[in-house]
Amino acid sequence: MQTAPEETEALDFVAADEDAGSRLDVAIAAQGVCTRSAAQNWIRDGRVTVDEKPAKSASMKLRAGQHVVMTPPEARPL
Repeated sequence: MQTAPEETEALDFVAADEDAGSRLDVAIAAQGVCTRSAAQNWIRDGRVTVDEKPAKSASMKLRAGQHVVMTPPEARPL
């Protein structure tokens, strides 16, 4: 019996003072939600916003207080 896939919940964080100047992909990976390369894929796929605007580059530098929202893809069965 198959079940409908669950919607993926958005994850978010506000960049702290220690995140200021960090690359976006590094800051996402530091949250423990994915690897840096997965963060780069999420950014490329339009799954990450910064202050409600789509993130354009994994290498963008964060400023303290910026709100980052990530919508991970649905998990695939192993």
